Amino acid sequence: MIINPQLLSNTPLLSQKHFGISHKSSFPLVVHNIDNRFLLCAYQGKKQESPLDIIVKYRQVLDYNSNPNDWSRIRTPSHNHWLVDVLVKRFEDEAQTKAFIDVLLNIWENVIQPFQDDSDRLTQLSNIPNLYQQSIDESKFGSILNYGFYSIRFLFFLATMLMYQEKTNYPDGVLFQGMLRILREDNNDLFSIFQSVNWRG
Repeated sequence: MIINPQLLSNTPLLSQKHFGISHKSSFPLVVHNIDNRFLLCAYQGKKQESPLDIIVKYRQVLDYNSNPNDWSRIRTPSHNHWLVDVLVKRFEDEAQTKAFIDVLLNIWENVIQPFQDDSDRLTQLSNIPNLYQQSIDESKFGSILNYGFYSIRFLFFLATMLMYQEKTNYPDGVLFQGMLRILREDNNDLFSIFQSVNWRG
């Protein structure tokens, strides 16, 4: 579900103060509510050389079973967070995890393009739920759908935002693609896997 950022100031849970960056209140460009457990946001970035840059932030329910209204403070996700959870899923079901990685590789290679302007950026960020529906058949990922710390849906949304961010800021960058390819291999060398998130071609 996409939340209209302009409604944040009128919603106690999503009030503007909950989405401040550097102690300043700031409206996100888009907010995705993922299963009522995560609020994934994209903000205007700060890179002067890349005016269409985005900053990705999220909040999550701390313990959904005991208190579904107890939300964390705003957090900044990283490639490492994403990578660790995919590794956990790979150890649980390697085939399903590699199939998920194949989906993301296809999206990197055939869907993701640098943002062209403000309108295109908002359109692409808002279209992530549709892209998920078109790309992921949840019945094929039963073992890992909600296994680990993050759901497949959250990982997909976050990966897509990070891919757009990289392609926009570094059109020739291959960090995310390289990480996906290493995860796709039969490679259990954790050093080389984690080194992939610190390398940029």
